[in-house]
Amino acid sequence: MTLWINQILLQLSYNMLNVSLIILVFRLTNSNIIAATFILMTMLPVIIFGIFAGVVADRFDKRKILLATDIGIGIAMLLFLPVQDKVALILAVAFLLNIFFQFFMPAEAAALPTIVPRGDLFAANALFQFTPTAALIIGASLAGPIVANFGYNPIFIFGSAAMLATFFVRRALPALPPEAHMAYHRKEGIIGLIVLSKKHAAMGLRFIFSDNRIWISIVILSFVQAAFSTVAALAPGFMEQVLKIEATDASIIILMPLGIGALFSAYLTVKFWNKIPIRTLVVRGLLICGAALILMALTPVIGRNLAHGEFLVSHIRPFSKAFTVSFWVSIFSLIMGFGAAQIIIPAQTSLQKHTRSAYRGRVFASWVFLTSVSVVFPSLIAGAVADIFGVTQAMTAAGIVIVLASFIGFRGEWFLAHFSPKFLRLAEG
Repeated sequence: MTLWINQILLQLSYNMLNVSLIILVFRLTNSNIIAATFILMTMLPVIIFGIFAGVVADRFDKRKILLATDIGIGIAMLLFLPVQDKVALILAVAFLLNIFFQFFMPAEAAALPTIVPRGDLFAANALFQFTPTAALIIGASLAGPIVANFGYNPIFIFGSAAMLATFFVRRALPALPPEAHMAYHRKEGIIGLIVLSKKHAAMGLRFIFSDNRIWISIVILSFVQAAFSTVAALAPGFMEQVLKIEATDASIIILMPLGIGALFSAYLTVKFWNKIPIRTLVVRGLLICGAALILMALTPVIGRNLAHGEFLVSHIRPFSKAFTVSFWVSIFSLIMGFGAAQIIIPAQTSLQKHTRSAYRGRVFASWVFLTSVSVVFPSLIAGAVADIFGVTQAMTAAGIVIVLASFIGFRGEWFLAHFSPKFLRLAEG
């Protein structure tokens, strides 16, 4: 309950913040690639500190890490108040905030299977999937109207207050110390810990690539995060440059339906589909997500070809003045969310079940690290493609890539036979 309450407050404030900042950066620059650079600033700390953060999660009390990062994230959120009109400083503070967030992620992910019995992990993951989904629905839905009517300051102040609240709630957690043989000793010093992190990271990578169930789960989760981060980076440009709808309304016509679809799918996955093979769920989810993204991207093209008046305007208006456009975009967004939950829940459950306790921090840090590497380049490429060729073309290309990934899933045995031994040899090297 303590972990869950903290996740509610954190995810709600973090979703509101990210939606607001992407809109803010886009409006300050009117550039898709600069909006994608914001995604880069959220992911760069993972690339720099990712593996080290996982080693820290394995060697220190996870409760203390979570408490320290709560304070750090809260302070960073307040720092957006004086810099909100300067793009470079916004990106710098986003970088700082995500350094704290990077140490938070593996500690929380490793804490969940420590507290929850193995047999309840599927249901616990569904609950922890429900929370960010519900937070996305509520936070994203609130962010746009709050920014449109009151500006960005309430978002920053609420986020900081929420993180202060999580600090006090999280103090109720019991101690979550590392296994005895993994505990950090002061005589090692910070330099010694950094040196040892390379050794532990190598051990973690060997462990990951020695088990197909683990590295495949990480690849799947990383790919999904990369796909949705790319869509998030393109969303403001898609709204204002293509749909001619105010970017703040993206929270209502794209993000809220996305969350509702994921929430409904999460319920079905746990209630009725938990006996279906993981690969079947993942392949189906990828196919649904990719097809829905392509249809969403092509919605304005189809509308213009049908000479529908709402698709022919040249000025930006609120979504209430573009009901047909908003309706179809929302439907396809809802379908994307429906597919996403069928990918994330089984993949994350498989990852947790097959990861030994002593390796959890490093495994989850490696997952976040791989996710960040896989997010950065697609987001930047998509932003550049959107600025050069158009947002519609960039989103369609992203949808095609997701559909192709589902086809790879159909040939899973061939893929494993060709690549699994190579990954293991790479890790051993």
